[in-house]
Amino acid sequence: MNRDAAEQSLHAGRLKLAQGDVDGALRMATKSVELCETEEALDLQKQIQVAITQGNLVKRVLDAPSLFEVLGVGHAVVASDAKKA
Repeated sequence: MNRDAAEQSLHAGRLKLAQGDVDGALRMATKSVELCETEEALDLQKQIQVAITQGNLVKRVLDAPSLFEVLGVGHAVVASDAKKA
């Protein structure tokens, strides 16, 4: 019974991730792992963590007043230092 519920949660998590609902996807993937830990559910959790990390990075870039701030360099930076950043 738990295996079936885990599969349903995994399916729901995949759908939510495809729809862009990262928080909902994480909840469903976590529920699936708690019910019956499978490689598929653990892989989905990893995919969601990557999506969260990427989303946070994009938000940081979009919210920054300038790309210099994102890179952590000053406006007078030389090209070689900017490449290192």
